[in-house]
Amino acid sequence: MTSRRYGRGFARPRTAAYAGLVPVAALALLLAAAVPGAAQESSWTLGGSLTQQAYAAASESGSSAEGSYGSATTLEATLRARGPVLRAEFSAEAFAAAAALPGGVPTDTLYSPGDLSDAETVLAARVRTAYVKWTVEGFSLTAGRQIVNYGRGTAWSPVDLFTERDFSGLSVARRGSDALRLTVPLGALSLAEAVASPASNPAEGTYALRAAGLVFGTLEGSLVGARKGGAEEWIVGGDFKFDLSRISFHGDAAYSIPDSGGSGNLRCVLGFDTSFGDFVLGAEYYYNGAGAAGDPLFPGAHNAYGALSWSAADYHTLALSALADLEHALFAATLTWAWGLAQNGGLTTYLRLSNGRAGTEGWTGQAGLQWEVKF
Repeated sequence: MTSRRYGRGFARPRTAAYAGLVPVAALALLLAAAVPGAAQESSWTLGGSLTQQAYAAASESGSSAEGSYGSATTLEATLRARGPVLRAEFSAEAFAAAAALPGGVPTDTLYSPGDLSDAETVLAARVRTAYVKWTVEGFSLTAGRQIVNYGRGTAWSPVDLFTERDFSGLSVARRGSDALRLTVPLGALSLAEAVASPASNPAEGTYALRAAGLVFGTLEGSLVGARKGGAEEWIVGGDFKFDLSRISFHGDAAYSIPDSGGSGNLRCVLGFDTSFGDFVLGAEYYYNGAGAAGDPLFPGAHNAYGALSWSAADYHTLALSALADLEHALFAATLTWAWGLAQNGGLTTYLRLSNGRAGTEGWTGQAGLQWEVKF
């Protein structure tokens, strides 16, 4: 791994498909700030971060063992514009790695020259978000690349139909998707949504209707109905969250019904998080009844996630997290020590150990140092 955002086993990107996002996002930003209004002045903000990472890794498989080392630099920038009724955001990142990318470049990479399979130096860029949002009296319409935030789970969320999770970094990250999203208020604490993420063939896109709100004053929940044309299936599901004493519980469930008929497949998550003193603890159990078709990264039926962090002192945090495929006795654990050197910067050291994937044998260990400056 050469960057905290690179996933595992992603296909080669199709750069032409995303080239049109740049002029669309630029136009959206101009519109958001240019539309006049008396109630609110237009504003622009620019922020981002610079991250540098160096690592050394060792792996063992059967009778062979090998080691490697590398470094990566990532520059992220986000430009936001806000007007009286329009908002827009455009964010991108460029990364340079002094080693080959074992998982390949992300699928949404905009620029990635040459064959990267044996490259010693990689320079690439991608668009992370590019959208415009129109809001009037609670109604909103968002178009472009965005994070459609469904579900409650941290590591897994079966009803999170539009957002891909990335498990390769020091924490679970989420990717944006190209979508059209309409939100309609149903009351002070409830709403309804329609989301469309069409493919080049509209019949292969993903489409969903969702209703969410607060029930009985303490229970947050939602119901979702969706069509995944590419997988040729219908999905019904929902999520919930409630607090009991000092513990917060959450859950997601989705049941997929294939067009081919026969029985459907259930995927569900149950989890909790709590804090006590200087410690924060969270855990999840994930049942994947659909196997590799439902989740290619975690094809096992029974999976678990846990995370424990300790604020050891001012600006110092020690954290341990682990993902496990219980069915195949596989795991990946990461230990980090984060040191906040300044208000907008920090240093993180980490150790990671994993024992492969289903159908493979061997161990992989990695140690690294990462610093980040935000602006």
